[in-house]
Amino acid sequence: MESELKARARRIWEEIFPAGDAEALAAVIAPESIDHQARPDEPQGLEGAIRTMHWLRRVFSDQRWEIRNVISEGDAVVVYATHRARHTGELMSIPPTGREVAYGRPRRHDADAPARRVVRARCPRGRGQSIEALLTADLPLTPSSIAVLEPLLFGRADHAHRTWVTLMRGYPRNRLTDRSGADPVVTKTTLSRGYAISFEDAGAGTAVVLIPGATMSAADWRDAGYVERLARSRRVLAVDPLGNGLSDKPHDPEAYAWPAVAADVVAVIDAAGVERAAVWGYSRGATLAGAIAADFPDRVAALILSGGGDLSHVIPQGTPPSAWSEAMYRGDFGPLWETFSFSEADRLYDTEFNDPRALGAMGIGGRRFGIAIDLGRVTAPAFVYVGGNDEPDEEKKTADALGVDLHVVSDLDHLQGFSRIDLIMPLVLGFLESLGL
Repeated sequence: MESELKARARRIWEEIFPAGDAEALAAVIAPESIDHQARPDEPQGLEGAIRTMHWLRRVFSDQRWEIRNVISEGDAVVVYATHRARHTGELMSIPPTGREVAYGRPRRHDADAPARRVVRARCPRGRGQSIEALLTADLPLTPSSIAVLEPLLFGRADHAHRTWVTLMRGYPRNRLTDRSGADPVVTKTTLSRGYAISFEDAGAGTAVVLIPGATMSAADWRDAGYVERLARSRRVLAVDPLGNGLSDKPHDPEAYAWPAVAADVVAVIDAAGVERAAVWGYSRGATLAGAIAADFPDRVAALILSGGGDLSHVIPQGTPPSAWSEAMYRGDFGPLWETFSFSEADRLYDTEFNDPRALGAMGIGGRRFGIAIDLGRVTAPAFVYVGGNDEPDEEKKTADALGVDLHVVSDLDHLQGFSRIDLIMPLVLGFLESLGL
């Protein structure tokens, strides 16, 4: 059933919408389907889907949807794709520009919808048709969406847009909170260097930026409970760095050159309208956080690092990539899984959601173009912690370079250094509160 749903969802975007084939669309979209992005005065169901398809064809030519990932969970399928087209028709009050337009577009399709899910639509017959169109793109596609599409057409890159995400989850090992009945999560995107960078924005108060590890996403921070705990009294910006989560996933190693990848996170801070924030990074996220604190010291109010190893170590340009980076660039997760002893559930998550070539390019780019973080330029108060089974001697070099003590959490390995929020959060909250943050 899941493979059939995936194939049907792909056909909608790869064949039916580009051709404007209303008859074919009627075979895969249920008449009572619901588009959660539509305005109250816009039609729902098959009529609304056909209307949107024809509207797109009036506004854009040479349309194509490049499918980047298809995720399935039970009777639900999410297609993550990039829509490319040329603006050749009048778009509300905007005359044709002739410009090429491209933007990320995740869409969700359900074969049936249990009533217990508030965010799903109910289809009593469940004919294997798509009954829900929960738009999760940062640039919605209805005639009422001109306000957010216009900046892309005219080349402005200073926008951050709201999106709804319900199926995006982190690794199974980090799903420590019960979100089965949770409301959709509001996320945003901004552009940096022409790439879409996704982030979640929650709470109010002093801003805390959360940066995940190399194969993780902002959803891991949320699923593990960090966002909920911090957002009780602070504003939380959980970032998907380039190559992770809902952000763009280019396959060119040059896209991941340092320090540009760290500047992408600063673009998120700018988009959120924040002057200074506490920056918390785990694993590769710690390296990004350290680079931000060194290169943008005036933007960092506090620095929290975990599992990043020795950040004072310089990786020269032209350093050969790791074996697992090379393997992933070929599409093989195997060496990564063996290095970190991933469970079967986590391995399935990787194959369903992560793009191995993008992750491989991420690792290759860092070494090909070099990484050098001058921790002597960090002015923010710093807190460094690590699991006792996660090479604390390497982490101590970072703490020493920052002039702070290393906090070792006994008996935790690298993965537990994230998942054991019960041991980690009290330490970090104590640090932030000591600074009045």
